Amino acid sequence: MLETILSWDTQLLLLINHARTGFLDTILYLVSQQYFWVPLYAAVLILLIIYYKKKSWAYILLFFILLLFTDRSSVMIKNNIKRLRPCHEPAIASDVIRVKNKCGGKYSFVSSHATNCTGFAVLAWFLLKPLANKKWKKWIMGIILFGLYALPVGYSRVYLGVHYPLDVFFGTILGALLGYLVYWGSQKIFPKLFALSLKNNNNS
Repeated sequence: MLETILSWDTQLLLLINHARTGFLDTILYLVSQQYFWVPLYAAVLILLIIYYKKKSWAYILLFFILLLFTDRSSVMIKNNIKRLRPCHEPAIASDVIRVKNKCGGKYSFVSSHATNCTGFAVLAWFLLKPLANKKWKKWIMGIILFGLYALPVGYSRVYLGVHYPLDVFFGTILGALLGYLVYWGSQKIFPKLFALSLKNNNNS
């Protein structure tokens, strides 16, 4: 059963990796680079400062705590599972099309990009949700964080041939779980410091 699943995973990888154009090569290579998302990170930072005011430093600190969890946990899983990246796997490496001849580290499962980006999107969603006081604002925020950020980053890793779809899928699950746990912990462990109260913020 596992061999069948891994075979399907490889077939889907090659299907996505081979469905390419020069335009997509350029766009998805950029999407996969963290510096490309600096404007998004800056926007989230500014919104946190505007909304939480003097408490904003504590919420910003949560993202650094989350990054420590997502990055270290994904690397730990990689080093234990030791699944070779598609572009390093001898059986299919010659079939994988690389962009700018990039491949990355040796191991593949799980995708650190997917874990980090999904964790960021989930935590940002919960922390900024009080700002979206209209349903349409929540939709826009969700589309930006998940549809235009986390999802394209995950897809780009498969398109570039550096991860299998299952690497991204389980990295996404791990990131979402850690993002929620960091948010939940901020509410349960430090309720006074991290209390999400619109009334209190308006009175500060």
